[in-house]
Amino acid sequence: MSAPNVVMIVLDTVRARNLSCYGYGRETTPNLEEMDLIRFHDAFAPSYATIPSHASMFTGTYCSVHRTTGDNKILNPELETLAEKLSADGYRTLGFSNNIHVSSLFDFDRGFEELVFNKGAYGEPFGGASLQLMRQSTDSDSAPRRIAEMINYVRKSDGSLPRTAASWVYKKATEAGFVERGDRGASKAVSFLRNNVPSNEQPFFMFFNLMEGHMPFLAPDDHLNRFDPKVERNVWGDYEGLHEGTVDDSERIVSGLRDKYDGCISYLDTVLAQMVDALKERDVLDDTYLFVLGDHGEGFGEHGIYGHTGGLYNEIVRVPLLVRPPGGTDGEVVDYPVSVQWIMPTILREAGIDLPERCVDQHLFEEPELPVVFESSGLGVDAENPEIERYFEQMIGGIRNGQKLIRGDSWEELYALSDRTESEPLSESNDVESIIRSELSGYEETKRSSEYSDSDLPSETQEQLRKLGYME
Repeated sequence: MSAPNVVMIVLDTVRARNLSCYGYGRETTPNLEEMDLIRFHDAFAPSYATIPSHASMFTGTYCSVHRTTGDNKILNPELETLAEKLSADGYRTLGFSNNIHVSSLFDFDRGFEELVFNKGAYGEPFGGASLQLMRQSTDSDSAPRRIAEMINYVRKSDGSLPRTAASWVYKKATEAGFVERGDRGASKAVSFLRNNVPSNEQPFFMFFNLMEGHMPFLAPDDHLNRFDPKVERNVWGDYEGLHEGTVDDSERIVSGLRDKYDGCISYLDTVLAQMVDALKERDVLDDTYLFVLGDHGEGFGEHGIYGHTGGLYNEIVRVPLLVRPPGGTDGEVVDYPVSVQWIMPTILREAGIDLPERCVDQHLFEEPELPVVFESSGLGVDAENPEIERYFEQMIGGIRNGQKLIRGDSWEELYALSDRTESEPLSESNDVESIIRSELSGYEETKRSSEYSDSDLPSETQEQLRKLGYME
């Protein structure tokens, strides 16, 4: 077989700093440390959130070029995807996603023979109406009235009352510890891999999105509570309240969230070992490029940011990137900064396939000629906190010549790349901004509608988003 297989596993919302293979104090990734993987020490996501980052990874284009954002969620139809290019060259293309935004509902399945979306990843395995939206719609003090409001909400949303009740009982039972907590679909991804790995007669591309590192943090209890057995089972991150400083006992809440996050990463580490074993069992691993990466990170109060609703600091954009080339490696470390956006051009060049017109041309294993660039389209929301309000603006950032720049509408911050916590701003620049602007100016932006809104989505898509808590 001349063309290599490709397996791409995205650890949704997993930042580099919480992996022990990146120097973290807790042993969260012992299996990854034992594998023969090339570790990119300074890998960065193209953006702060799932949708723009995956769009960049799937098309090899900058966020300002593809313009697929939280306000314009459908994958840009003007751009060829990695799956489309590989499929046209004879690859089988299969995928399994636990994230609704990386699914056929938003055209991220273009080029895939099959891209499965696991609806059970959102913690309500029996379906029915969204429990999250139901809670938001029921606020009576009286228990009988609250129950009546819940029933009325389920009926109005065309949800199944028995299924909704079953999901509610399951959630309560897991929170109370009566039922072993499951995961967010990683185990199903392993099964999909085992059952669908093609033979070596035809090259294949397999994509996976694993959601255990994304709020709400769910994993089997032996992992979820690994770093603090006493952590509350039902701790929920009120990120809006944390941003506004209205959450009581916030230090305990954030500490518990970080414990659960680390536990979920340790679970993903075991899942990755199972996925690698499955490739070995099918005798395809040594003919395969394996990519393990994050699409963005998560804030736990660093720089005043919780979650991944804004900011381009390292806790948000510095992500793991571990690669096993065909035949294996000695486990080397790559020290120069890279972008996970460069995975697409790397794969296409290794497979001998021409790059699309607006795809960046940078190989991960070559000293970079391009700057690393990350962008935020801005959330268009009022943060109600002047100290962090600027993180919700449209921003641009990048790395060149050992310096990292973050720039908003009327402000900028510059750091040495070696300053991992970004605590000591620099005063002198090596023209990082001009280098970034020059790079972006070389690509024509696509012409996407600026009037797009969620209401323009097909009614079926809107209904699924409501059931999963993404629309009201």
